[in-house]
Amino acid sequence: MFRPALAALFLFATPLQAEVPRIAVDIAPVYGLVEQVLGDLGRPDLVIRPGALPHDFALRPSQAAVLEQADLVIWVGPGLTPWLEDSLETLAGDADQLRLLEVEGTRLLEMREGANFAGHEDAAEHEGEGEGEPDSGSINPHAWLDPENARIWLLAIADALADADPRNARTYLDNAEAAANDLGALVAEVDAQLAPVRDARFVVLHDAYHYFEDRFGLQAIGAIADGEATPPGAARIMELLEGMADGDVACLFYEPQSDINLAYAVLETGLPTASLDPLGMSLLPEPDFYTALIRDMADTALDCLSES
Repeated sequence: MFRPALAALFLFATPLQAEVPRIAVDIAPVYGLVEQVLGDLGRPDLVIRPGALPHDFALRPSQAAVLEQADLVIWVGPGLTPWLEDSLETLAGDADQLRLLEVEGTRLLEMREGANFAGHEDAAEHEGEGEGEPDSGSINPHAWLDPENARIWLLAIADALADADPRNARTYLDNAEAAANDLGALVAEVDAQLAPVRDARFVVLHDAYHYFEDRFGLQAIGAIADGEATPPGAARIMELLEGMADGDVACLFYEPQSDINLAYAVLETGLPTASLDPLGMSLLPEPDFYTALIRDMADTALDCLSES
């Protein structure tokens, strides 16, 4: 559920020093990364309120004002929020942009097709090169769920902030390097935590966790729906149930902002279920937001996958 107090913290955060540029970000995980780079110098403004679906978000006047006032917009890219591209052109035409999916070195994975993921274990990978190609419809936009991508983005964010605010460039770089080092330790920690359930198979509501799975060696075998708000047809449900016929499935993961009714046909199998939150909608906007997001996902995955 959307919490007004939490929204106020996000939407009305303003820089603490006048010389720091106004920065707008699209989603809460990006907010967390940018806040780490800013450190004590300020806070970014969040456009998409916690709990909303990024792909189909309807911009409100308060969020439009955030874009109009921005000096720099840092966002995942049109693959996640296709509506935002036109809004930026209209409302923030003079602002600089950093599209994270296009940051050089970003590891990108393709969306897996069909109800069953068999044969997609080695799905094509790409590296963002800043030429717009990563925003094609085949790319899975949930790239923030790979902490190694987040480490690369931290340095790109520092560079973008330094360009906008050269006076504080050294601070931005130092903050980004410290946060990147912390994420390196986090990857090792979560990798060890999830090692006992690495062979456990599970089903997802839609293909939202590919990057998290791939980084930590987890095994989703299929997805109920083709997208966040796309009800599955009978043929897709039958295809998925056939893939689950051996019964060796430990858990069904769904997103808290999605409609669990989409999963009813699969829930009849009696699978344990858990809400695996890729956006951190229940977390507070604190400096360790991104770290808390990854840890929360790891804890949830371990608990559900350990039930089998």
